[in-house]
Amino acid sequence: MKNWFLIGLTAFSIPLDAQTVENRTVRYYEVGKTSDAPLFTQRITVETSGAGDRSWDSEIKDSAGAVIIKETAHLKANAVVSQTVSNSQSHELCELEVGADNVVYRTFRYDNEKRGELIEEKTRAKEDNFVTGPAVEFYLGQRWDQLTSGSTIKVEFGIFEIMRSIAFELKKEGETDQLLKVEMRPANFFIRLLVDPIHLTFDKSTKRIVHYIGRTPLKRDRDGKLKPWDAEIIYE
Repeated sequence: MKNWFLIGLTAFSIPLDAQTVENRTVRYYEVGKTSDAPLFTQRITVETSGAGDRSWDSEIKDSAGAVIIKETAHLKANAVVSQTVSNSQSHELCELEVGADNVVYRTFRYDNEKRGELIEEKTRAKEDNFVTGPAVEFYLGQRWDQLTSGSTIKVEFGIFEIMRSIAFELKKEGETDQLLKVEMRPANFFIRLLVDPIHLTFDKSTKRIVHYIGRTPLKRDRDGKLKPWDAEIIYE
């Protein structure tokens, strides 16, 4: 599977009430091994200043306490307008700026926790349903009736590594009295051959994610090499 960074998606959690500050802890496990100690832990702080204006701050640490990924984002009217992700595994810092019509991606070198030289910059046309991780949960919350009825919801998901968006479809795959299970997969048949679906579970009373299985922006050592990692994630 191609290692596409679904930055933020593995940690999206947007409080729906105005004038709030929320702190959450997210724990990353090997799939099927949530009884073991988590391999990574994430701290997320989201501050809402009203009318859908939000600031996002997040850190992912390994089991030794070293910071692997830092992410910040700003949202206006519940849509991401800027986002920065620094990754010590890839030694890259990615920036995103979202305008009325265009999305600008920039990738810089990242060493010793400092932004280095610009590696690449690309400008893409923005689709109306463009999202990145920090806005996905709220985007689905606005379309909750469609989601629960079984309708397919399409988004253009911005992916930092390839500096463009990919069309994804989200659709209900099951539910209980308390939980709603959703599958997120690429809309394009050929991309689906390369990218496994992501499985999300939401608390129906809060419309918030509580469980995730799928690709993460993190890598794990496999046979002496860092390779893309699919994880099982629990949200506290």
